[in-house]
Parts: sequence; structure tokens; C-alpha cells
Amino acid sequence: MAHRPPAELANPLLCPALVALVFGIGCASWSSPFDRLPDGTLVNRTSGYRIGVPEAVDGVGWERQSIDGAALSFRLAEPPRDGGATIVSMLAACRDIAVAPQIQARNLRIGVGRTRTFFSGPTAHLGHLGWAQAFEAELRGQTVVVEAVTLVVGLCTYDWILVTPRESKALARAFQGWWTGFRPGPPETPAVGADGAGG
Repeated sequence: MAHRPPAELANPLLCPALVALVFGIGCASWSSPFDRLPDGTLVNRTSGYRIGVPEAVDGVGWERQSIDGAALSFRLAEPPRDGGATIVSMLAACRDIAVAPQIQARNLRIGVGRTRTFFSGPTAHLGHLGWAQAFEAELRGQTVVVEAVTLVVGLCTYDWILVTPRESKALARAFQGWWTGFRPGPPETPAVGADGAGG
């Protein structure tokens, strides 16, 4: 049976994802319950997928945030710089048919103004196809650097997004380590219907 995330995350990408993550507006809010294992790994109670907490950047850790449309978000615990805070978020969505990751990845630019692409191309994780991209974006007058990875697991899509006012190799390494620590839930996880009921 197809792997699916929680029902409340069934379609968050209908909103302008980056605008919502930076400004915390634009989408309805979902709650994503997680249990924490002794090693710090977070396990989603509904779908069973696992992911850790991002590693500290130059000795600065991360604070858990609640952001509309995101399954999980963290903010770098440093004073905000010009252009805003540094945020990493994970999104999750399931559909009735599988869609190529590069097509899903385009949704992340909905609602974004001017962009300058640094790179965009295929990637993979644990045998699942994905799409990685990095670009500079203008969001409501603020210029931010965005790095994102879209991964397709069965009928489900997972996105990891780094939004920051500055470029940093240490940030990029922390983001890479965070999303590559993702482990999908068991394929026998019950499917979730459009009404949110298990099927």
C-alpha cells in the first residue's frame, strides 16, 4: 500500500510555500505530532517517517518553530540579520498519482518574484528520485538565498527548504546533513483518504 504522511499534510503545496515559510502566512496551519527517540531522532506518529534535528552551525543551534504549511521547521538561534532569520523546513504531500520530482519542485517557486538560479538538477536518496535546486529569490522586497530538495517516495512528496539571508558553506552542510538523515515510514502505513480517514 502506498506510503502516505499525516492526513493534515495532504496538500500544503497549494500555498506559496516560500512566502509562507518566510513570513508565516498564506496557508492554513497543520499540526504534525512527533515522538523523540533517545538519540534525538524525531518520528512522525502517523506515518512513521524519521528525521533528526539539524546540526549546529558555527556553534549556534536551532530552535523548533511552528510555521504554517510545514510538517517541521527550525530557526537558527542567532539574532536576525538584514533580510530575516535563517529557517529550515520540511513539507509533505500525497497525491493520487506519482509526479516527477522536477515538476513537484516547481511548486516551491509559486508566489516568488525575481529569482536567480545557482543550480537545479536531479538527486536521489535511499533509491528514491529527487530534485535539488538553489536560487536567490526576492520575497516581498527581501532578498534571500534558498536551497531546496524535493524527494518522491511512492505517491508522496517531501520537500526540505533552507531560507537564509546569507550564503554559508556551514549552513549548506547542516542542511545537507539534515535532509539526508530522513528515513521514510514503513510502506504498510495505512493510506489516508481525502476526508482524512484511514483507508
